[in-house]
Amino acid sequence: MSAIAPRRARRGVMLVEILMALAISGLIAGGVASLLLAVANGSRDSQELRRRNVRVDVLGARIDAAIRSSRMVLGRDDTSVVLWIADSNNNAAPNLSELRRIEWEPTTKQLLCFEAPATLADASNPAYDLPTTDFVATTAALRGTASFPSTVWANEVIAWSTSPAVTRTSRLISYEVTIEVPGGGAHATRSSTALRGTGNE
Repeated sequence: MSAIAPRRARRGVMLVEILMALAISGLIAGGVASLLLAVANGSRDSQELRRRNVRVDVLGARIDAAIRSSRMVLGRDDTSVVLWIADSNNNAAPNLSELRRIEWEPTTKQLLCFEAPATLADASNPAYDLPTTDFVATTAALRGTASFPSTVWANEVIAWSTSPAVTRTSRLISYEVTIEVPGGGAHATRSSTALRGTGNE
């Protein structure tokens, strides 16, 4: 009898040890799983941040290039700016083929660029009188037509502004564009760009 009792006691201690080991292993596994989940979420957030920054940088570079290469700002309002790219026809007047309209569409949250196609026929390429033409209204009437189609430059744009108000004598144009970030929030980029186009670029 005395030889059996210690054996039973040892079995009881081993069972408790196994249960404790299982409990500790479960805690460790839970901690590791939480850590991995946090790392995965952080990685996704970092990737989204990088994608957002690349998106904004690309858009900013595109707007800067469009302004920098232009000869003159012909007009602007709260949602658009109209650029005279160059006097390619050497007639001292902006032709439709020489115009570029950058416009924010609040309802679709898109930033659009309107330009005449390279195949625009001469008969559909009027020259506008520089002192008297309202280029914001003129290009607004033409936007989306075959002579002045649009290209989407960015989606999820929730704000857009340009300055100064006086445009034709301005050589420095400032703008701010704000893009909505997936999951909530927004990211804005600001820039001031000098017009360098003065001839027949």
